Amino acid sequence: MRLTKHTTPTRLASLLTITIGLAIAAFTLTPITPNTFSGSDKTHHSLAFFVLALPLSAARPKIAILVAMSVFTYGGLIELIQPFVGRHRDVAVIIANGLAAMPGSVVGYALSIRLHPKNCTPWLSPR
Repeated sequence: MRLTKHTTPTRLASLLTITIGLAIAAFTLTPITPNTFSGSDKTHHSLAFFVLALPLSAARPKIAILVAMSVFTYGGLIELIQPFVGRHRDVAVIIANGLAAMPGSVVGYALSIRLHPKNCTPWLSPR
């Protein structure tokens, strides 16, 4: 996709979301190397899935709930695949992914309210 002055925010957010999703897949579906990053696996997953839910929820606030559910499902699928690439499956990480996707979508939605209140659903927009 060529970026021009006519590129819509939704296209940019979609491109960013896909890029983040691919980066998450690359990092989570490769064998563990010791001391790659400091911190716990759950913290890394939470941060990554928070960031994954953010751009598309900001650009398309009406689908923020769908984005959060999709990000949660994506995290679950990654956890199902991980044992096949030399990593461990952990239900706590699946929960952490979901708990991070929700606030990521909420923050994206909140950003959208501040920037473009007309794009938000009527029952959640500021009065």
